[in-house]
Amino acid sequence: MNFSSFGGNTTVKIDLSHSNLNIRIPEVRLDMHDKISSIKDLCEKRFGTTTANMRLVLQDTNGNAVATLSDDNSTLGYYSPQDHYCIHVVDLDPNSAARAKELEDVSQIDKYEMSEADYDKLPNSVRKFKERLAQTHPEFASKPKEEKDEAFLAGEASGFEVGKRVRLNESGHRGEVKFIGLVPELDQGWWIGIKLDEPFGKNDGSAKGVKYFDCPPSFGMFVRPTKCQQGDFPEIGLDDEFDDDEL
Repeated sequence: MNFSSFGGNTTVKIDLSHSNLNIRIPEVRLDMHDKISSIKDLCEKRFGTTTANMRLVLQDTNGNAVATLSDDNSTLGYYSPQDHYCIHVVDLDPNSAARAKELEDVSQIDKYEMSEADYDKLPNSVRKFKERLAQTHPEFASKPKEEKDEAFLAGEASGFEVGKRVRLNESGHRGEVKFIGLVPELDQGWWIGIKLDEPFGKNDGSAKGVKYFDCPPSFGMFVRPTKCQQGDFPEIGLDDEFDDDEL
């Protein structure tokens, strides 16, 4: 075979696939001068099927069979492959590991699990490191997780009513109270959920995907009861001015 038609570049990018495996190895660079026997050796290393138990089929980019690479002494260029063609390995061994999916199914692999007693015997485990750190630097010792105070700001929130008008202390934005209560997704304690008159909010009445009240996107906001006040606050007109540097 004369490879001059390849413009001096005799390499080709070929995908590799296997009849019993879902994996596909893309763009493996092969040389047109490579013998089919050496390509079989490569496929054995990649897939585990022995060369004596494989048949190689050259496929085009649509998966159609172009040729069977049956002559071990022929070169790859003899079959005129193109970039992105695929060499498909047909596994002829009925007892191969690939046929049993052993190369892909990690559930069939025995996993070592260390007992707590054996782990405690390790001199340089993470647990031992933390113990030594706690002895030399007590400030780094693990502290028990604090329980959330569900009563935090409950008294302040008790003065609010759903449906009443409110004004934010810092920015002056106004709106309607739509929710009063705990919002675990944010922080401990009580919150006031407000539907603002204008789209200066942060949400649509949801906190981290949990819906607490309905309003259009960017009209919703959760604030602490100490950050707003309830009263006779009508909607702001076009001639009114206020600071819009709120959250």
